[in-house]
Amino acid sequence: MNNPTVKFEIPDIKFQKYFSISFFLNLVFLFASCNFSKTSTVEAEIDGDFTNVKVEHSKGFEIRNYEKYKKLLVFNPWQGAKGISYEYILSSKSQNNPTNFSKKNHIKTPVERVICLSTTHVAMIDFLDKQQTIVGISDHKQIFSQEILQNFSDEKISEVGSEINLNFETIVKLNPDVVFIYGVGSEALNSLNKLQELNIQPVIIAEYLENTPLGKAEWLKFFALFFDKLDFAEKEFSKIESEYCNYKQLVEKADWKPIIMTGLPWKDTWFVGGGNSFAAKFIGDAGGNYLWKNNLSHESLALSIESAFEKSADADIWINIGIANSAKEISAVDSRFKQIAAIKNKMLFNNNARQNLYGGNDYWESGIVNPHLILKDLIHIFHPEILPQHKLFYYKPIF
Repeated sequence: MNNPTVKFEIPDIKFQKYFSISFFLNLVFLFASCNFSKTSTVEAEIDGDFTNVKVEHSKGFEIRNYEKYKKLLVFNPWQGAKGISYEYILSSKSQNNPTNFSKKNHIKTPVERVICLSTTHVAMIDFLDKQQTIVGISDHKQIFSQEILQNFSDEKISEVGSEINLNFETIVKLNPDVVFIYGVGSEALNSLNKLQELNIQPVIIAEYLENTPLGKAEWLKFFALFFDKLDFAEKEFSKIESEYCNYKQLVEKADWKPIIMTGLPWKDTWFVGGGNSFAAKFIGDAGGNYLWKNNLSHESLALSIESAFEKSADADIWINIGIANSAKEISAVDSRFKQIAAIKNKMLFNNNARQNLYGGNDYWESGIVNPHLILKDLIHIFHPEILPQHKLFYYKPIF
């Protein structure tokens, strides 16, 4: 199953098909402070007054609350998109349909049958305790949730293919209320348009393009609207936000910041996130000194092994090392890696502590709604004296 969560590791096209459509990207910082917030406003449109539901960290969506319905707006939902938005009207099944709206993109809530094309979608719905509504997924091998896997085994859930190779016949048979879809590029329009032709309601999700951990997690509010659980999502996100910011503050005055390197070469190229990337944000918030922090790019940098090796030689800690489970596996990629300080000092940590038998990694699933736990792991790795009692959850040391 594809997972549109931005990764720290090297981009691997094969794994992009399974784990993350943004395996090659690291994104721009959304906001520098956890204290930023939008002020709720009341505006007027042709169809009446509305209030904006507070969205503090995410750039990719907006929620407008009208008297009888809610309007969701999704902005620029694939890489390179500019000036593109999608609009969805959600109204309760207990109310009459809003007037002057076509059936297109009008969804009655709560939805009862949904298809998810990403592990992050599964995690959001699981967090909302609505996993029983999931009737279709992309690839069960990439799912970590034991309940979803059991439902698949019990034939309550079917596989429907990837975002660019959907099994439309199966989707029609499943008769979903909504298909949560995403796209790496504009080719996503092909699947989206085909679903609409079949009278299947697609909803395009762009959480993977958010460039802060809290920006990603805040999409909980978006998903919650389909299940009439916005109040729950707002309260839970507030807890996540508070914990994340509290942990971040613990390391802001640290006297020393370890030098952090990430990734592993792929086909003679070493991809690392730029200094304004999602990876850099997580590392910086955890009190790490990211090697490429001075690069202003928010995207991946394609480096030669030689240049990356030269810059990384003195790195104190090496994290997010692909699928590696030992220093021996890392050295097998290139024997020169044995000279890197992090290997010499056995300071290697990978984010694959929670995997299923097929390699499905919970970091790219439930990690989307647990950025505070990921941050806590990283702080413990970078500054063990600050959180000495913490037990690693998503990360593990490798030797």
